Amino acid sequence: KSIYTGRPPTVFCFYPEDSQQKRDETHTLPLREDLLSSHRLSYRLGLSSLFVISSAMKAAGFRKTKKRDANVSWGKLTDERLKIMNRHQRVNHLPGCWQLGRKDNLWVNLSRMVRKFPSDYTFVPQTHILSHDYENFVRNRGVHDIWILKPVASSCGRGIRLLRKGEVVPKKLRTTHLAAQYISNPHLVNGYKYDLRIYVLVTCADPLRIYMYEEGLARFATEEYTKASASLKERFVHLTNYSVNKDGRFVNTNTDGQGSKWSLAALKRRYVEMGIDVEGLFARIKDLIVKTIISAEAYLPNSISRCANHRNNCFELFGFDVLIDKQLKPWIIEVNVCPSMNGDSALDRRIKTSLISDTVHLLGVVPFQKKGKGPEQASYSEIAGTTSRK
Repeated sequence: KSIYTGRPPTVFCFYPEDSQQKRDETHTLPLREDLLSSHRLSYRLGLSSLFVISSAMKAAGFRKTKKRDANVSWGKLTDERLKIMNRHQRVNHLPGCWQLGRKDNLWVNLSRMVRKFPSDYTFVPQTHILSHDYENFVRNRGVHDIWILKPVASSCGRGIRLLRKGEVVPKKLRTTHLAAQYISNPHLVNGYKYDLRIYVLVTCADPLRIYMYEEGLARFATEEYTKASASLKERFVHLTNYSVNKDGRFVNTNTDGQGSKWSLAALKRRYVEMGIDVEGLFARIKDLIVKTIISAEAYLPNSISRCANHRNNCFELFGFDVLIDKQLKPWIIEVNVCPSMNGDSALDRRIKTSLISDTVHLLGVVPFQKKGKGPEQASYSEIAGTTSRK
């Protein structure tokens, strides 16, 4: 029986083989045989079929479907589809998530918080959205020797370039890019620049519930770091995106702690060897994540209440990109609402299949009757009158 009285049974998610883990099955019961058909578990993918998500969902007993009655949907749904979801269905995207996921919206929200709470938001690089702040950028650019230009609505390192002192921003970029302070003193490992991909799950916006995944990725540039002027056009020196560096010199990701992609666990071991206070550093990263999400909190509950009938229908799995500088201060670089779920290597598959499995396990998916009458089908607990794991 459940250790929580009155709680409905939820789906127990077995780890897929690639995760190299086994979950504790202490508080579990099998689904009754006579309910397997009427309460079948299903998941729905958006435009692309991703191995990592499919592997984790299948290991948990879900079957892929295109029907509207999927227990879990991965990918954006229309407002009309959200309105007809029952209270047991889940979809991976919060209405309003692009307040964090688009670079221009993110910096507008963070800049507002910097003005209100300057001593609490010191992790935000100085940033100008060029489409309406170009003159201020020109006046203030002398504060920093190097700036980084980024498209406001792009990913994977596309369209990014560094701007040297005295260099003019091309006119065609002034409507599509933002200019951010370039952190020119990054912390280095073996002479290479790197950033952290931190996975963050928001299961509810009202009340706000945030979970930071204990594993993640450290992504390295593939040429030794230098801020010499001649190197500013060298993407393998200054950019840490794996999509950029997969063509670099030491991409090997077969051995964790080597090559251009490590697990956070491997990076923490290296930090210990370097005498770094790991617990203190990650406490600062957690603080950064919470404060970044809070910057958009005003938009999330209102967006959800307009689009969905049940506040727990929507969740969001974010990918936070964080840079550590030489003084071990974390900086927010960007937030991804569609972090890559590609399984290019065994390391990717181990971390990401575990991530998806743990996400669905934490969501507490309640099986419900797929063939029922009325807009609100009965849940397994309402029909069976039994309980399962905690």
